[in-house]
Amino acid sequence: MKWFYDRRYYFVMSLISFCAGLGIVFFFKNHAFIRGFMGDVLVVIFIFSSVKIFFPKINSLKLGLGVFCFASIIEFLQLFKIAQKFNLKSRFLIIVLGNTFDFFDLIAYLSGVLLVVIIDKQLNYSKLKS
Repeated sequence: MKWFYDRRYYFVMSLISFCAGLGIVFFFKNHAFIRGFMGDVLVVIFIFSSVKIFFPKINSLKLGLGVFCFASIIEFLQLFKIAQKFNLKSRFLIIVLGNTFDFFDLIAYLSGVLLVVIIDKQLNYSKLKS
């Protein structure tokens, strides 16, 4: 039963970040800050917590760094217009890869990773104290 309780926090975090991200896409599509910045913060939180569902004992700092590197690589692929160079037609791939590089997206990714690592450390610390 311990297996379930270790993972449920991450499942809930994944579910909340995913639903919030969908809400942003549908309800704030014309609001640049919320759609652009907060959406990117939620994406890295979703990736982090989704990985933690399957690997709850992985070091949070290392995972956070890995998620930040992954998101940054995707962002730099936008700088080189990878979607256009490979003439991608899949709407899903175009959304995932994006179209335009933005330095502030890197700040959003870093903010999201810092936030989720701090939350994760706090949750783990409070579990150890109880």
